[in-house]
Amino acid sequence: VENPRLHDSHWLKTFRKRFRMPYDEFKSILDKISDPSHLWSHNFARWSHANSTRRHSPISLLLLGTLRYLGRGWTFDDVYEATGISQEVHRTFFHLFVDFGSTTLYNEYIASPENANEAA
Repeated sequence: VENPRLHDSHWLKTFRKRFRMPYDEFKSILDKISDPSHLWSHNFARWSHANSTRRHSPISLLLLGTLRYLGRGWTFDDVYEATGISQEVHRTFFHLFVDFGSTTLYNEYIASPENANEAA
């Protein structure tokens, strides 16, 4: 994630297959939850470099773990094995991300049909 191969179509396809979204969408979501000016940023602040003097888990790995949990049916133990970040930290982040996704991301990406033609 730190050094993506954006011009390598195989890498991009593999990323999409593993995380069930294109890399650009992942970056967009990561930017939203990392941006201190974003409405939801205070909820994710505990994982922000700027707001912590303690060691913290990289928010990018937490997001990738959440995407694997959602998209590939991984368990929090599987995510722990892959990232070295505790199951409890992943679980806490996951629940916060689901709240974020069901409100902010839902409103941004989902449009309900307004008439019968749109519904067809």
